[in-house]
Amino acid sequence: MAGEAIPFGAVGQAVGASYTLLFAEREADGKVENPQVQGVDQAYGRRLQQAAAERLLPNWLRGLNSGGVVDRAALQRDHDFAHSAFFDYVVRPEGRFHCLIATPYVTPTHRYHLIVGRPFNRRDFTPNDVGVLQALLPFIGRVIATEREAARARNEATGLMSAFDRMSANVLVLSSHGKVEFANTGAKRLLELRDGLLLANATLIATDPVANAQLHRAISQVTKPDAASETAFHLPRPSGCPPFCVTLLRLDGTSDLALHRAASPTRAMLVIQEPDPQELVDGWSVGRIYGLTAKELETAVLLSRGQDLRSVAVTLGISYNTARCHLRHVYEKTNVHHQGDLIRMVLNASPRLRR
Repeated sequence: MAGEAIPFGAVGQAVGASYTLLFAEREADGKVENPQVQGVDQAYGRRLQQAAAERLLPNWLRGLNSGGVVDRAALQRDHDFAHSAFFDYVVRPEGRFHCLIATPYVTPTHRYHLIVGRPFNRRDFTPNDVGVLQALLPFIGRVIATEREAARARNEATGLMSAFDRMSANVLVLSSHGKVEFANTGAKRLLELRDGLLLANATLIATDPVANAQLHRAISQVTKPDAASETAFHLPRPSGCPPFCVTLLRLDGTSDLALHRAASPTRAMLVIQEPDPQELVDGWSVGRIYGLTAKELETAVLLSRGQDLRSVAVTLGISYNTARCHLRHVYEKTNVHHQGDLIRMVLNASPRLRR
């Protein structure tokens, strides 16, 4: 409800009111949603909530023009209101009081009503008070509109986070400095293990110093608007388990995955894959589709398993220069230009890692 963001104190002080009430009325059925009150006792608040639940609001509220203000004198002349269930249940127990009523914001689905009041033993609101409240209504309407958009964004972001939590992948959202702003359930589990990745002062750290430098360079690059929006690489694990396969994706205001934070700096999403030692990367479909030779495919697969090019050369029993030549041919045939892109392609082409 937008009332949570409305500066009640400032509105009340501006017109000398003792209490302030803001609520949204649904156009479809007249139901009141989450009335926000300030300066009333608990008994009044409970009666108001009950009246809202039972749809006891007077019909004339729907006739108020957006931006107009109605005072108590006008209400006293409204005999229908004086005999309404709302008056009997909510107003009469409080005794007589002065009030001003306005409708600062209207949408196709809701009408937002604002009521400010004073005890009857104080003077009535003056025309100057009415003018002040009327001058404030456009501002209050803009605040309500802004808060509605923010609430919608929060709901969408909550849904997105919930979807991340249900994913089998381990997902983190990072600032450009590596601060962890969100981690789904799987990612939290990995961080608690402290095997390759951990948190230090809310910052993501790779336990291997060289890998940590690579990780933060990649985060810094991916979050630059003019740089590549995606990269992939491996992170070693002290336990000796197969290295993490990580993919970094830019999240910005134009991305479908952006977390709906207005005017927020660019962020990155880190997706962590845990290769199972029994489920080896094969990438056979990459070899078949792009016509790789056996040695070229082996070079690509070994790189995707976390080896560097010198280790690949040793594993295949070839020279480092020959391994470089195989890798160059792989780049040419697959039309990729970076090792991270090649790793991602091979991982995506490995059926046992996709299932």
